[in-house]
Amino acid sequence: MTDVQAILREIVNDLEKTAAGLEFLSAQVQAIVPKNQPDLTNAVSVAVQANQNFYDGLRKKIDALQITSGGE
Repeated sequence: MTDVQAILREIVNDLEKTAAGLEFLSAQVQAIVPKNQPDLTNAVSVAVQANQNFYDGLRKKIDALQITSGGE
């Protein structure tokens, strides 16, 4: 893995942690504001899966990068 790929993977990992934290906070807020709990649970599950798919896709794109230096 190149240095650029390693940096991009670190960025994606950090974004994923941030998104997970925001999802957790959203769930906590929703718990305070009474709503239909099954709908909330389903919405959080869908959001988690969508985020996971997004970040997994980013990682695949990063891994597929063909990075060369200008001197090659």
